[in-house]
Amino acid sequence: MSEKIYTEVWTLSEDDVVEVQKESKQIPEEFRGLEVVEPRYSFADMLYFMDVSVWHKRCVLKKAALVAGLGWTLTTEDDDKNPDEAYNRIMALLSQPNSNYHETFSNIIVKFMQDYFSLGNSWIEV
Repeated sequence: MSEKIYTEVWTLSEDDVVEVQKESKQIPEEFRGLEVVEPRYSFADMLYFMDVSVWHKRCVLKKAALVAGLGWTLTTEDDDKNPDEAYNRIMALLSQPNSNYHETFSNIIVKFMQDYFSLGNSWIEV
């Protein structure tokens, strides 16, 4: 039994093409004199690549899982290895950093790494 393969072809007529007008992008006063470099790809394009390429998305998710999804440990360089007050406070925060959403620190770091590998940068708000 033969299967039919369908291909979608999208075309634009000349009426559909819109001329893009340039906008003024003035640099704020505090950044004047500094060199400004536009990113090679916009964030919207990078997110689009995640949606249209299954292989790219799988690679990003796999790298994030391998880098950050294997767990974490908190070590100290003190000679006295017994936990002190500061260690206990840090461990309490890292055990449940976001009590409203019941997310673990490992989940947050995996999402952080997914953003890093898909967009090229990422942030954690503390």
